[in-house]
Amino acid sequence: LRPAPHPDRSISLDNLALALGTRFNQHGKQGDLDEAISLHRQAVELQPAPHPDRSMSLNNLAHAVQTQFNQRGERNDLDEAISLHRQALKLRLPPHPKRSTSLNDLANALWAQFNQGGKQHDLDEAMSFFSASTHYLFQPPSQRLNFAKTWIRLAVQSQHSSAIHAYETALQALPQLAALSLDVQSRQNALTTGTDGLARDASIYAILSGNLDKAIEFLESGRAIFWSQVLSLRSPFHQLRNIEPNGPELADRLQDIANELENGSHRDATAKLLDNRKKLTIDQEASRLNRLNEEWEQNILKVRELDGFQDFLLPPRLSSLKLAASKHPVVFLIENDVRSHCLIMTSTNIHDIPLPHLHTPILKILVDSVRMATSQSVISRSFIDQTRDTIVKLLGEERGISFENDGGGSDGTFKSVLKMLWDEMVKPIIDCLNIKKSDDMPLLQWCPTGLFTFLPIHAAGNYDSALAIDCAPDYFVSSYTPTVGALLTEPSTATTEATTEMFRMMTVIESQQLASTKDELNKIRQYVSSDALVELGVPGSPAEIEDVASRLSTVSVVHFACHGMQNPLKPLDSGLKLSDGLLRISRIMKEKMPNGSLAFLCACETAMGVQNLPDEAMSLAACLLFSGFRRVIATMWEMMDRDGPTVADAFYRELFRGPDGKTAGELDVTKSAYALHIAVKELRSRNVSFRRWVPFIHMGK
Repeated sequence: LRPAPHPDRSISLDNLALALGTRFNQHGKQGDLDEAISLHRQAVELQPAPHPDRSMSLNNLAHAVQTQFNQRGERNDLDEAISLHRQALKLRLPPHPKRSTSLNDLANALWAQFNQGGKQHDLDEAMSFFSASTHYLFQPPSQRLNFAKTWIRLAVQSQHSSAIHAYETALQALPQLAALSLDVQSRQNALTTGTDGLARDASIYAILSGNLDKAIEFLESGRAIFWSQVLSLRSPFHQLRNIEPNGPELADRLQDIANELENGSHRDATAKLLDNRKKLTIDQEASRLNRLNEEWEQNILKVRELDGFQDFLLPPRLSSLKLAASKHPVVFLIENDVRSHCLIMTSTNIHDIPLPHLHTPILKILVDSVRMATSQSVISRSFIDQTRDTIVKLLGEERGISFENDGGGSDGTFKSVLKMLWDEMVKPIIDCLNIKKSDDMPLLQWCPTGLFTFLPIHAAGNYDSALAIDCAPDYFVSSYTPTVGALLTEPSTATTEATTEMFRMMTVIESQQLASTKDELNKIRQYVSSDALVELGVPGSPAEIEDVASRLSTVSVVHFACHGMQNPLKPLDSGLKLSDGLLRISRIMKEKMPNGSLAFLCACETAMGVQNLPDEAMSLAACLLFSGFRRVIATMWEMMDRDGPTVADAFYRELFRGPDGKTAGELDVTKSAYALHIAVKELRSRNVSFRRWVPFIHMGK
């Protein structure tokens, strides 16, 4: 129907050729590939320059010829494919939407040439084109990330010097993937598409390259992307307003855009079962926010041109990150398939401790064991035997650990897991830092990644003999942080030396279903005066979602004693159970909490996170931390209702303890990590199971 000289004959030729190419990929018949190449050549001949579709036909022919090279291995096929890719690239000048694809295709072809015994020049040129493809502006973020991943894989494989730059480029694409124009649910969904592990891999590569500074910077720039996007819209612009002549104008415009984007991020972007008019409204709003996002990025670039603002809203450099270790070391735990690593950052040095026996397969076993031990299930003999056999298979008989069978209880499993963490990681860290048992305990700030985030590092130890226990709580106080940036937030005046006039505390209890929460509130009343205490969930003052959420910005301390729930499939729907429903993460994050000093989440699963995005810190505790509260007490799994009053009493007793040892009128939130340490020690002294005392953790400053 399209004989020559029909103007669309070349399109039909290309389409038929592509269909034959697909059939060749399915069945492998050489005749299909030969015919496809012939048809592609005819299409190119019918599209002389400056035909608008010539670059597409050249690209199609190049792919077909390169497929033939992969089949036959004849060098002239590869030479022709490279030539065709170069011709297509010349026709795709900026802002052509397919230019990045041509750059990537040419890079792959040059890589193939190098792999066939080519010269260093071929490899260098391939890496140069990979770099150009990822830095091309006019392409979707997902494509940029995919091209960067290809660049990483081949640069690492060939030990090319551009590998570090490739990782850096890939990490820079992550915020663009979770664009500010998206609603929060879409942002979170975007980060589930193959982003997990990228920062860990980048960090490990930097460590193996001897660049420990870059390893830490990679960890900081490639994790908690969801929260860093939220925080970027809440950035203070007061310093920018002091820059003349354009600073005030830029600051005002950025503030306006930030407000619009943040409001838009909480919209309902679903268009299911809506009429066409509502769908159109949603589409129009999405287009408006996309334009605002583009303007935001353009203005950020303008700010970075100003003197002293070159790093504006960029991930912090190591010189800034080291400030977090000025008083206490920050310990990074970096999961890896082959060999995990521990980096200890002090104010002056970075120490690297390889963890060869805590690679991903072993960590999976330990995490599964903890999950089994914290469930309500009886631990079977077969599970214990299978776990032991798998570890022996991976590490050898001499490295195997003994899983104690305590009649189906959880303590035996806990002892085994905690001993392995002690032997393989925590004890070497203690030795590296030369920590001795002392009444004046140091504090370690743990920054775990990957599967390490699901393990109770703070409780590691050898508990085999009750008379000779050697464990982490005897040497140091532990605190966790999802990122170093969370430790660098500037406190407001209301959160440092809180006075009676400015101190406000809110307690939220679920007294109807959890009987012990009444006792928990009574314990708190012993230390906090009634005029500074807002009590919700008590008779006459129900704990309702909107009331509780709106008050979060007005208090410096909040204590929740209620049911908590982590939603593994929709993390933003994780929440705290109140009288009229769940106070979800998606609702909490709408609030700004400039006065937030301490949040105690005496509820189940508040620091649990989700398995498919461990480095995004999608937990209730992280939500409160990133929303403004500088310190959070949370639980890694379910807690016992009756343990709440014990822990709360000991915790607040220590917070309100003055220098003379007596109860003071003011609380010292800077002691919160130590106060939790004391509280858990008191609970542990009652000979409760590991499952009951281990879940409580401190997060933040």
